[in-house]
Parts: sequence; structure tokens; C-alpha cells
Amino acid sequence: MMENINNFDQEPNEYFNKIEKQILKSVETITKSLLETFRFNFVYSKKVSEKQEKLTEKSVKTYRTKYWKMALNKANKDKNRAYKIYTKNLKLLS
Repeated sequence: MMENINNFDQEPNEYFNKIEKQILKSVETITKSLLETFRFNFVYSKKVSEKQEKLTEKSVKTYRTKYWKMALNKANKDKNRAYKIYTKNLKLLS
């Protein structure tokens, strides 16, 4: 969570130092995620045949569509609530 802007007037230098640390942490997290994605894609393309890749892609799309529709129904068509339900179910499955 970003530093409260109200703290700026009290200690500007401290405020900017906190903001800088928060931004750097976010950049580090995003960079690690991108590197992991790159690593996965690199290895996956070397180990999985094109046919298997297409079958997997189709299965993932079917799975996502099915569970999104279920989440949307549970949330009475509220997309924000459905997203929370959908992502919670993904976390439970991993």
C-alpha cells in the first residue's frame, strides 16, 4: 500500500524515501514475475510438442470459461464479486 499523501507535509524526505522503497519493491516483484514467465515459456516450448500445446491451450480455455461462468452465476452477474470468487477458486486448486 502506498504511503499516505497527508504525511508529505510533515516530513517530505521521509515521505519520498518510503514511496521510493514501495516503488522499488513493486518493480522487483513485477520483474521477478516477468522472468518466471519467460523461463516457463522458454522451457515449455522446448519440452512440449506443438500438438500437446494446442490441446493444453484448448483445455485451459474450456476450464476458464466454465469456472468464470460459475463464478458469475454465484455472484449474481456482479463481475467484481465474480472475479474474487474465480481467483479464490484458482488459489484453492494450486
